[in-house]
Amino acid sequence: MALKKWVAGGIVILGCAGTIYLAVAEQQKYSALATANVAFQQGQYAKACLLAQPLAEEGWAEAQHLLFHVYSAPENNAIRPTPCSGGRDSARAIAWLMQAVDQGYAPAQAQLGALHNSGYTIVLHNIEHGVAFSRMAAAQRNGDAQLELGYAYMRGRGVERNLEQAQSLFQQVAAHDDGRGMMALSVLYDEQMQDPERAADWCRRAAMGNHGPSTTLAQLALGRRYISGRGVPQDVAQGYFWCGLSQARRGDAGRDEVCGEVAELIPPPQRSQIDAQIRNWRPGAGYRPVRQ
Repeated sequence: MALKKWVAGGIVILGCAGTIYLAVAEQQKYSALATANVAFQQGQYAKACLLAQPLAEEGWAEAQHLLFHVYSAPENNAIRPTPCSGGRDSARAIAWLMQAVDQGYAPAQAQLGALHNSGYTIVLHNIEHGVAFSRMAAAQRNGDAQLELGYAYMRGRGVERNLEQAQSLFQQVAAHDDGRGMMALSVLYDEQMQDPERAADWCRRAAMGNHGPSTTLAQLALGRRYISGRGVPQDVAQGYFWCGLSQARRGDAGRDEVCGEVAELIPPPQRSQIDAQIRNWRPGAGYRPVRQ
C-alpha cells in the first residue's frame, strides 16, 4: 500500500515538473518573439528572422506575420548567405503571411486586405478580395482592418458606398483613443458629409492627444483650419500654435508653406509667447490666448 502511495506521489511530482517545464519553455518562446520584434524595429532583420523563424515553423501566427514584415522591408538588404539574411524576398513574405491568414490571425488578414487594396503585386490586386479580408479582420475588432474597410465604404471601392457604415467603423477605432480613427472621421465629415464643424472637432481631439503620427498630422490640419477659418473661427495666432506643434514633432519635415507665411503676420512679442506654449505643450492641452 505504501509503495502504491509512493508511486502515485512520484507521478504527481513528475506531472507538476513537466507542467512547469512546459510553462518555462512557452515563456522562453514569448520572450524570443518579443526580442525578434525589437530587432525588427531596430532594423536587425537577420536577427529578427533567426528568432522568429523557429516559432513560425511551429505554427505561431504572430511569428509568421513578423516574417512577412522582415522579408518585405525595403531596407532589408542583407547579403550574408544564411537562410535568414537573404534580403528582401516578396515571395517568402507572402508565403509566411498566408500561413498566418489561414490561421485566422486578424492582423495578418488586415495586412492582406490592405495589400490587395494597394496592389502590392500583380497577384495581390483584387479590391473585392481586399474588402473580404478586411471584413474578416474587422469582425475581430482589428483597428487597421476597421479603418481599411471604413475607407472602402466611404469611397465605394470594392463595396457599395455607405457613409453610415464608414462612420460606424471609424467611430469604433476612435473609441479606443486611436487618433487614426479620429482623423478618419474628420475626413469623412469634411469631404463626404459637408460638415466642417464636426470635422474640426474630431481633428482637434486627435491634435490634443498623443497618438504618434496621426496627432502630428492632426495638429497641422487644425492649424491650417484656424488660418483659413474652415469649421472654426479664423484665428491666425491659434493657427500658428497648432502648426508650430506639428513642426516641433516632425522637425524639418514638418515645415509647411502656409504655416510659415502666417508667422510673419504675428507681432514678435505675441509670437514669443506662443512659442513658449509650443515648447511646454503636453498632451491634452490646448491653445491659451495671448495678448498682442
